[in-house]
Amino acid sequence: MFGTLIYYSRYCNDEAVAASYNTDTDHDRAPQQNPHHLYVTSKPRVQELRNIIKNMRNNASPGPDGLNAGFYKAAWAWVSTDVHNLVSNFYTYAFLNHEITQTYITLIPKKMQPALPQDFRPISLCNVIYRLVAKTLADRLKTYLPDYIHNVEYAFIKNRHISSNIITTQEIILLWSQKLEC
Repeated sequence: MFGTLIYYSRYCNDEAVAASYNTDTDHDRAPQQNPHHLYVTSKPRVQELRNIIKNMRNNASPGPDGLNAGFYKAAWAWVSTDVHNLVSNFYTYAFLNHEITQTYITLIPKKMQPALPQDFRPISLCNVIYRLVAKTLADRLKTYLPDYIHNVEYAFIKNRHISSNIITTQEIILLWSQKLEC
């Protein structure tokens, strides 16, 4: 939190306020090498893909290809090699065919007789393979994101809470009010 105060104190141009806090913050250092860095650059194994598919809901709405996770679970013995090759090719060439990345966006009514746009919620219907690739990427990046996202960013980072911004804001206001009194 003190790193956040230092960050915002730069806008106050008050070096005394910034000097009163510890200046050794995580964002001043380069990200440390994780001993598992090979995991990030590796291609997913068949077992990893199987576990991701296994954790998907069977009856979730299918994507444009018409296949849901239940199909992949039931036919894994037949399709596992093709799925693994497709995901491995993505990791090698950073390319997915347009048919795989195609997504339908549909509106689901929130109540029985919707009349206004706010009576609907949009959902994206993605192909299972597309979700599979996204999940493998997310799993590989999630341990490194905190090293690359500034300390003042709190949303969507594990062990960071957006409610901390309220405390930080109160401390900044207190510091500014003390500065104005001087």
